[in-house]
Amino acid sequence: MTIAIISTAISSVCMALMIVTDKLMLNQCYESKPRQAWFISSLAGSVFGLILTFIMWGAIAAVSTSGTFIMLLSASIDLFFWQGLVVLVAGILGIQILFHYFNCFGEEASSASVAAWIAATPIFILLTFVFLGLISQLTGFYTASTLTQSIHPIFVISTIITTFALIGFEYVSNSDKIFQNKYRKSLILLISYNVFYSILLQYVLSSEPWKYSHSMYVLALLPYLWVGFATGTRDILNKNRRKEIFDNWHLNVKKYWKLILMAEIIGMFVFYFEYFGLADLNAAYVSVIIGAHVLLVYLLDFLLLLYIHSKHNHFIKINKTQTLIIDETIPLYQVKTIKARIVEILFLTTTVVGIIVTTMYI
Repeated sequence: MTIAIISTAISSVCMALMIVTDKLMLNQCYESKPRQAWFISSLAGSVFGLILTFIMWGAIAAVSTSGTFIMLLSASIDLFFWQGLVVLVAGILGIQILFHYFNCFGEEASSASVAAWIAATPIFILLTFVFLGLISQLTGFYTASTLTQSIHPIFVISTIITTFALIGFEYVSNSDKIFQNKYRKSLILLISYNVFYSILLQYVLSSEPWKYSHSMYVLALLPYLWVGFATGTRDILNKNRRKEIFDNWHLNVKKYWKLILMAEIIGMFVFYFEYFGLADLNAAYVSVIIGAHVLLVYLLDFLLLLYIHSKHNHFIKINKTQTLIIDETIPLYQVKTIKARIVEILFLTTTVVGIIVTTMYI
């Protein structure tokens, strides 16, 4: 249990770093083309994930007296049907999460706003469990994913408050984006895939293996997650998109490969450590711990603003449209008034507290 919590906490920190770096890199490294970033993340995530998995297999086999690399490989093959297929589907859902995540940034959404909605995943997971519970009671059909037999009033109140706080934060930080259909669609799909991904992985990883130890069972299924991730490289099969991929490879990827490599390793760690968290913890609790990343994202965004100010050696000047001006002519970075910052922090704090309270009363 302790290892699962630590693993999930590491995933949360990596999530914050991933969001901040991806927001910055999308314009510079991928020419504001979300599908380019998605392809690289799919390719790098699946390759690095498989390499790390097999390294872990080898390390465990070297120190363990009860298992070998061949035994893990044999268990992985043996578990392909049905558990391996379920993890494979989860991997496909995981890479779709990144697709809509990059699309949100492609619409110039703020990193803190996207992070806040991802942090709210526990709310939507819990609502899904409640919905499944209601279906189970009405139809008599048993659902293994049901968390509770009754809905606590505080859960309902906290969910409503958290939802309004999220909408308020979204409106304040992305007032010009929230009404755009493409952004809203990407946000809804991002949340939906995230919910199904978490529930599906928790379901299969928490199943009691009859033939293997729990640790061997979890490790043996991990490669299927990265194989599912690899489905995001399907753009290479499309002639026009393949040309764009190769053009961007020569123009930007080769130039910024060190930065991209670092960012993709961090991104892979998000899913890698979350996987081990879901192996021993409920999906809602994992999402709550990971959800803490929104505070770090907000802080990193603010520190980035201060860094830009220091780097260019200019005082922060705010024009009528609340934009930071460098040399009084070139808008460089969106900033907020102190009043707007305070309102954002209040909404953000309410969201985080609401998520925690909601989870406690389910």
